[in-house]
Amino acid sequence: MRLCTVLAVVLVLAAGASQAARILGIIPTPSISHQTPFRLIALELARRGHQVTVVTTDPIREKIVNYTEIDVSVTYDFWRATYDFNSLSDSVPHDMLRLLPHMGQRICEIQLDSPEMKDFIRSAPSFDVVIVERLMYQCYYGLVHKVGSPPLIGFVSLTAPSPLHVMQGNPNNPAYCPDMSLPYNDHMSFWERMYNAYIMGLFLHLWNYVIMPDQERIMRKYFGPDAPSVYEMERNCSLLLINNHYSMNYPRPLLPNIVELTGLHLEKQRRPLPKDIQKFLDEAEDGVIYFSLGSNVRGSAIPEEKRLAFLEAFAQLPQRVLWKWEAGSMPGQPDNVMTAKWWPQQDVLAHKNMRLFITQGGLQSVNEAGYFGVPMIAIPFMGDQKHNVAKIVQAGIGYRLMFKDVSVESVLKAVRTVLGDKRLERSPLWGRISRNHEQTWSATNCCSISRRLQDYRPHPLYSGRYRLLSAAITLHCSVRRNRSCPVFGCISKCGTLLDRRSRAHFCP
Repeated sequence: MRLCTVLAVVLVLAAGASQAARILGIIPTPSISHQTPFRLIALELARRGHQVTVVTTDPIREKIVNYTEIDVSVTYDFWRATYDFNSLSDSVPHDMLRLLPHMGQRICEIQLDSPEMKDFIRSAPSFDVVIVERLMYQCYYGLVHKVGSPPLIGFVSLTAPSPLHVMQGNPNNPAYCPDMSLPYNDHMSFWERMYNAYIMGLFLHLWNYVIMPDQERIMRKYFGPDAPSVYEMERNCSLLLINNHYSMNYPRPLLPNIVELTGLHLEKQRRPLPKDIQKFLDEAEDGVIYFSLGSNVRGSAIPEEKRLAFLEAFAQLPQRVLWKWEAGSMPGQPDNVMTAKWWPQQDVLAHKNMRLFITQGGLQSVNEAGYFGVPMIAIPFMGDQKHNVAKIVQAGIGYRLMFKDVSVESVLKAVRTVLGDKRLERSPLWGRISRNHEQTWSATNCCSISRRLQDYRPHPLYSGRYRLLSAAITLHCSVRRNRSCPVFGCISKCGTLLDRRSRAHFCP
């Protein structure tokens, strides 16, 4: 899969560089889950001889051939001091959306004011292509102009927000494409579809009339009047790479200028665990539960009554528990619980005795649990986590537990449901699907991406009535509820046939 990502980028570069290319990556979000997927792309490009420079909040701080970092980790001071992500578990989509303008504005100002970024801009570099995180950071379009206005590629490490589909000219039907901020799957009720349409409209309005004017002002402040407007640049993105995929999300129509990827960060080789962790896992006769709420939601910052609820519940379980706890020792820690500030998560999940992953529902964590076939209890807090958890529940590989409902009883019920309910024993199958997708992705889709990148005009099989028919298949729940309608039945059958033909065309 990593190979296909590199090919996708390099083919775009082909017109401007015959051999090695100078590539600038800009990933402003101060969160390791946003940084890691693109870092792997950047390192692979550097390994293949391209000169890669990355603006990052999480620098590796190692000397790597062809690889340079612009350190903007100062952004973390603002990020951690301003946002209490633990409190967002009970928020409605409006609350999260209203954070975005201020978040994007302050991150842009802090990073563009940093000495490292000022020195980089003064050095007057030039690049053959720029890959930028396509969120609320349009201020960096001024930097794109400053380095020579090369082709622009977008990248998002999560499900693409609704406005990005609009900016790319891609269909975004609220009837079967749930917005990333909502806890819905693709089989929504009528009222859920109505609310989904409303949130999509609200998000697009916020993007165009609040975020974009703020970003235009910031771009002019730091890069002057000569750069094209952010409105023009926003619609001039040659390619959008989305670090999600229908195999882990939902099928939807995509234009050729959007490429879905998944599992970029998954490590193929297992590393030996520290001896104390290995011993703790190996001797767990009843299995192990792994508890981590990610990098933004800190386990050590949860309210005391919630911490005690987890502790008391874990003390009643026969399984051993690994808990990501950032504050050192934990008062009242049971004998079957081991804590640490950091765990080698993929190596832990790959252990033969792993039985359950209690997670916040972040996309990378869901990818890892799916890959290793570990069922989940998901406690969503923010961003796309509720969206991801809806997919977990729909796929039958996990259980949703809202943070406000956490108690001794609810935790025990969730654990016993996941470990004892036969309906949730599909995780090994999910893992096989993930691994099979990873193995066959190159063979079946690299050829398609190559053809699509050489010509961005939509192919007839992906336009017009063909797309409408294929998209109609995802509304099979409506067809089933209205079997008396011959029109919908015909569309479903014809759509299936056309979908097969399109697959045959693009993957001979």
